Amino acid sequence: MEINTDRLDMFTHEDLLCTLNEKADISEKIDFLHNIAREHYGFVDRVAVAIYDAECDLLKTFAHSTDSGNPLPLYQARLSEASSLKAVVEQGQPRIVNDLRVFQKSQSKHSKQIQEHGFLSSYTVPLYQDGEFLGFVFFNSRMKNAFKNEGLSYLDMIARLISMLVGGKVNEIKTLHGALKTATEFTSHRDPETGAHLERMARFVRIIAAEIVEAEGFDDEHVERLFWYAPLHDVGKITVPDSILLKNAPLTDEEFNVMKLHADKGGRSFLKCWITSDSTIITTYLSL
Repeated sequence: MEINTDRLDMFTHEDLLCTLNEKADISEKIDFLHNIAREHYGFVDRVAVAIYDAECDLLKTFAHSTDSGNPLPLYQARLSEASSLKAVVEQGQPRIVNDLRVFQKSQSKHSKQIQEHGFLSSYTVPLYQDGEFLGFVFFNSRMKNAFKNEGLSYLDMIARLISMLVGGKVNEIKTLHGALKTATEFTSHRDPETGAHLERMARFVRIIAAEIVEAEGFDDEHVERLFWYAPLHDVGKITVPDSILLKNAPLTDEEFNVMKLHADKGGRSFLKCWITSDSTIITTYLSL
């Protein structure tokens, strides 16, 4: 059979970013993008993402790629109390700091930790999706005066790719929470406390996960995803009989055992009907 060499020539170009198409955590993809950036700009020693929780005004470390350990594991701070970062959001423009010693007198933990790990300059890019502030991408270098205008357009491109990765996950969570809200509308007719309970449970899960992070080997992204998916457990209340769910008296041991199963059943029901890359995260939550 004769092979058409012209057709083979159509597939000679290698997509350098094809790894982003693979199933992987955002942290792994940021590590890949960091390596791509370093091929062009070897002075970029750290790329990190912090996401913003508008309900609590909290910036939370989410994912990073650093050449020697994570200087800010499971860190969070109020944006309103971080005046320099707040100014970045207000301006809607990236910030260049080519000598981080300008923050030497700062009392904030993040400024101290970054400097103690030897980083001397930074380029901070705010992330947005459809005009909504999502968080920041931080590029750090152990060199002073590393971030010059001629190289920043390339880092802006990397930041936009990261923004799409994070924004895609945020959209998935919003869609999931919308579906969850609809499902809990059914349970709220049987258990009116459900809405407030979901919010409390999500934040308790994050606190618990942060306490066991070393023993379980969790990173920032894993803990944040546990926080995102924690509300799923209450979908399982649909399976709890009214005689137990609405009982106006202490539950017996047998009834309490039935009630405790709602978290497991809620998570497993989700895994059957929702396609997500985070099935292992949900399984982890069910084991907590």
